[in-house]
Amino acid sequence: MMSRPIILSLCTLILAMALPSGAHAKHEEIHRQLLAYDAAPDRPTLVAAAAPATAEDALMAVHGDPARPRIVRLRALDALGLFPSLAVRGYLHRLTADPAADALDRMHAGTALVFAFGDGALTSVRPLLNDAGTDGAVVVAVADALVRYAGPAGRALVRDVRRAAGKDPRRMDALDRVLAPRENVAPMIR
Repeated sequence: MMSRPIILSLCTLILAMALPSGAHAKHEEIHRQLLAYDAAPDRPTLVAAAAPATAEDALMAVHGDPARPRIVRLRALDALGLFPSLAVRGYLHRLTADPAADALDRMHAGTALVFAFGDGALTSVRPLLNDAGTDGAVVVAVADALVRYAGPAGRALVRDVRRAAGKDPRRMDALDRVLAPRENVAPMIR
């Protein structure tokens, strides 16, 4: 039979492991918001959840915490697109420029950069798009963000990338679909 002090110590240890603490606890509300099933949180919700820290700092900390679920970390990157600041720009630029970074991190960082900075993100995402070693899904996602949020300059960059992809028919086809105008086709009634 275990003594009372040992049982209390074990209970304390179990509770300490179960309850958030330290840096992890500071961002629990952001974590909860990012884990929401229905929709991604908006800027005011994230600012309130991060208080007293800045939302940008909290989101970067959540992304950098390997103990967090992958989906929360990726949604933190997406949410950084709502906060166009120099710190966010530097953080996202470093992720897109790092060929050793995970493809999903590079994709979400690239699309968040374009969402936050529009055509101001072209210099950051151009190397990502032009690198032949970049995963095709990453190229298509960032190209789609450029067409949607970076205006004519973004569309021009995607056209340049499409021309450079001349030897890869799958990548060319995917970029053609990104560049194609969106059409709403109504069903024909006879």
